Amino acid sequence: MEALNKVKQGEGRVYFDGHAKEANIEKASLVYWMEAAMEEQKDVIPMYRLKGKTEKGEEINAVAAIE
Repeated sequence: MEALNKVKQGEGRVYFDGHAKEANIEKASLVYWMEAAMEEQKDVIPMYRLKGKTEKGEEINAVAAIE
C-alpha cells in the first residue's frame, strides 16, 4: 500500500465530486483506468477507488491516482 500512503501525504490526486477537508477511508480497492474499447491503448493506469465518510458524515466515493 505504498502508493496509498503517498496519496495520504499529498503526493497524488484525489478526484472527488464534493467538498471535504478530511475523510475516513473505510475501503480502498485497486482499479485500472482504460480508454474506451474503440481507442488503442498501450498501458492501463492503476488507481485506488476510495470509499468512506467525510468529517460531516457524508458518504464519499473517490478515485486516487499516483503521479
